[in-house]
Amino acid sequence: MKKFVKLSSKKKILFNEVNNYFKDIDPKKLKPSKWKVPIGGGYYDHREVNSVLNCYLNGHLSTQIPVVSFENNFSKYIGLKYAVATNSGTSANILALNTLIENGELKKGDKVAIPATTFISVATPILQLGLIPIYIDVKNDLNMNIDELFNAIKKHKDIKCVMIVHTLGMPAEMLKLRQLTKKKYHNNRRLL
Repeated sequence: MKKFVKLSSKKKILFNEVNNYFKDIDPKKLKPSKWKVPIGGGYYDHREVNSVLNCYLNGHLSTQIPVVSFENNFSKYIGLKYAVATNSGTSANILALNTLIENGELKKGDKVAIPATTFISVATPILQLGLIPIYIDVKNDLNMNIDELFNAIKKHKDIKCVMIVHTLGMPAEMLKLRQLTKKKYHNNRRLL
């Protein structure tokens, strides 16, 4: 028990040092690279760093207490009974597409619309599962151009699924997509 108290006080000191570090810097000014337009960045503060440290110090390195807690909170937040955390976006894409295949909503050879400029982890699960990617041009924000999507749907009437990617945190035009799909299409296509 004495060791636990010492560890706990050491943790407190460590967490306070992290807090002090972040008081002295502006995380928004951290530059992940020397590029003029960085692709990503370290936009986090002492709360995230201390949370990660706490996981490491308690040995929670995979699907243990913090992950289960996150899944439960997320499922409540979105109003569903279950939620499953994955180790990566690639795994999440494989899981989502495979679920549609297993439920009979997609089958091998079906076409899936994706942005022409995206991460390889969007296209490779489609190929891995025997589906066919249909590349849709993007706008300046690197998100799928919804007008081009509907041109492609007219051309490829057998597109069964659309994988929307919110590239680099920029939200795609979901309202426009919803409005157009409600007007023109019914339940014969899936949006991921």
